[in-house]
Amino acid sequence: MSVFKRKPGRTHPGRISGAAVHNLFSHPATIKYIGGKYTLDKRCRGLIKYDPLLCIGCGLCMKDCPTGAITIVNKGTKQDRDMHAYLDTGKCIFCGQCADTCPKKDIVVTSESDLSNFSRDGLKIEL
Repeated sequence: MSVFKRKPGRTHPGRISGAAVHNLFSHPATIKYIGGKYTLDKRCRGLIKYDPLLCIGCGLCMKDCPTGAITIVNKGTKQDRDMHAYLDTGKCIFCGQCADTCPKKDIVVTSESDLSNFSRDGLKIEL
């Protein structure tokens, strides 16, 4: 019986270096992003679009949003409404619940997915 018994699940340095050498000369598992814009499938949900002229200011989209990403503000008077919608894309999970809830079908989910930004303040956009 040997004093140096091999424990199950342990690897030896020779096996690890063999795997490293193998990966050096194999093709990468990912592909490069080659110029142009990548287009997503139409079924993918992205940024929401909103028409302030159709909005009645009910606030159902705001109440039904699971993350609280939508804020609707009336910048006018009660009689002369001037509705503005703000979306925090940092909170939004792009579920489309707001579009389903809107009674006037004013909110539309698009497939726009390029929402990258350099600051957190840029994630809050006016629709």
